[in-house]
Amino acid sequence: MKRFVSILLALLMLGSGTALAEEKKEPDLVHFLVLGFDFWGDETIGVSYSDTNILASIDRANGRLMITSLLRDTYVEKPDGTWGRLNNIVRDDGFDVMLETVSKNYGVDVEIYMAIGVKG
Repeated sequence: MKRFVSILLALLMLGSGTALAEEKKEPDLVHFLVLGFDFWGDETIGVSYSDTNILASIDRANGRLMITSLLRDTYVEKPDGTWGRLNNIVRDDGFDVMLETVSKNYGVDVEIYMAIGVKG
């Protein structure tokens, strides 16, 4: 739990950074995708299935942080029109497709993500 809180605090600091502020022109609502990966067997592949998918939203106008867990077995439509389970997308199609898929299916603009493995 301490690690998760530390990550969220890092996201808050990143969200208030000048580079993000210049690029995004200080939006009132910023969405981050936090992905947790677990490896079984061969860890040389680099990425496995995303067992944890958390949408962290910073609402600057109201001073709120909202956390939404996206269920890993959710059947979603990918940007190319095909369908699949949410936790398979990163492994099969990459991080960019995952961000586009979450944006499309959940109606939010996600451009920033953090990937964390079981070893931290």
